[in-house]
Amino acid sequence: NAAVGGSRTSQHMTGEAADIEFDGFDNTQLAQKIVDMKLPFDQLIAEFVDPAVPGSGWVHVSHKRNGKQRGEVLRAVRQGGKTVYLKGLA
Repeated sequence: NAAVGGSRTSQHMTGEAADIEFDGFDNTQLAQKIVDMKLPFDQLIAEFVDPAVPGSGWVHVSHKRNGKQRGEVLRAVRQGGKTVYLKGLA
């Protein structure tokens, strides 16, 4: 996780998160499909998806081993050189 600039407190570090892509789906469409299927998750983040660039970005999905799943839906964008998390997929 450190090699890709990830947070030391990321759920990736505990095996509770994965970044995914699926051929044939825009990553925002993939994230929306997960929401539409009502799959349980803690966080679902469409990260750095640019609608003008096919195949850009990825989808982060996390699921807590213990405790309540927040069902939080976000998108990550770069603003002023920083990562900003916005609510929703659009």
